[in-house]
Amino acid sequence: ATGQNIDTFQELQTALKPGRKSFMIASLEQTSNRVRVGQRCHIPQGGKISDNCPYPMTDLQQLAAQARDIQIPVVLSAGHREYLVESYTMGGTVFIFGAGHVAQPTARLAAMVGFQVWVLDDRKDYVHPERFPEAHRVTVLDSFDQAFTDLEVTEASYVIIFTHGHLHDKIVLAQALGTDAGYIGMIASRRKRNTIYDALRAEGVSQLQIDRVHSPIGLAIGAETPEEIAVSIVAEMILQRSQRMP
Repeated sequence: ATGQNIDTFQELQTALKPGRKSFMIASLEQTSNRVRVGQRCHIPQGGKISDNCPYPMTDLQQLAAQARDIQIPVVLSAGHREYLVESYTMGGTVFIFGAGHVAQPTARLAAMVGFQVWVLDDRKDYVHPERFPEAHRVTVLDSFDQAFTDLEVTEASYVIIFTHGHLHDKIVLAQALGTDAGYIGMIASRRKRNTIYDALRAEGVSQLQIDRVHSPIGLAIGAETPEEIAVSIVAEMILQRSQRMP
């Protein structure tokens, strides 16, 4: 049973990497003085239920339907059993390139809604934990030329480009387009954005790749202050995250 549970948790880990929601389900049995928890089974939301799970398929299908919107562990009934149902999801990792005045509220809000936040900049005076207490990691880069070295960027990753110069934005964006990032956003005026896009196209970057970029970044809510811009950006990431989940 232990080996089976290890395999089950490995299935869960694999399912969570793209940012999808999953459930762990285990039967509950009341004994004279304690509750016995049975074998755990992994059920990906909207995905196939494993044939290796020892519980009746009708129970599992009923539980999957009931558990769709749960966020905390709950006990649910199905068939003739009680089951413990636990919900798991990974909010995704946000890589913020540039640690300026918009980056601070963006990092704060992103962390508040469940994203893992990583702030990177080549300015040592800007990148330190005191300025980004909610960030999970802060990194001082030698330069933006190899900005993605040692970063694990997946379809559950969000790349935000806030650097302190037109050239730096282009350098980071070119690297971001070579990753599987599910969201790439760049703060820029339309004129600055178009100049960067023209330069990338001249270097052989396809229009299909450029179309992945959210720029101007954020939902169109009339944001003006750094805090309002941060709200629009994080709202756009939340929308992207919700659309990715089955």
